[in-house]
Amino acid sequence: MDTLYYDGKCELCSKEIALLNRLKDQQLTLLNIHDLTGSQLNQLGVERSNLLTIMHLKKADKTWLQALDATVHAWQHTRLGWLFAITRWPVLKGLSDKLYMAWASKRACRLGYNKSCSNPNHN
Repeated sequence: MDTLYYDGKCELCSKEIALLNRLKDQQLTLLNIHDLTGSQLNQLGVERSNLLTIMHLKKADKTWLQALDATVHAWQHTRLGWLFAITRWPVLKGLSDKLYMAWASKRACRLGYNKSCSNPNHN
């Protein structure tokens, strides 16, 4: 079973997760990071701030995927997976990854997860 960790306090993220939850198969579990206890987070071996900044997915084989790779893999548990897989094509992968990371960084600043942002409410 694959497990996708998501930020339940992010409105856009929650909308995507709601759709994913309706369409996914039984081999994907969705966990809100804010519902995890400190000991559960410690067992994951991933810092909470990292989980909140970019998407993380722990595959059934215990390997981790991050950022757009995690999102794409999660959507492979739906009939729409092929749409997301396009972003992994070599000709699009670099640009897709840069766009995702720029969006994730800006989102983390706005939500106050990245303490190095100069003004988290106005980025």
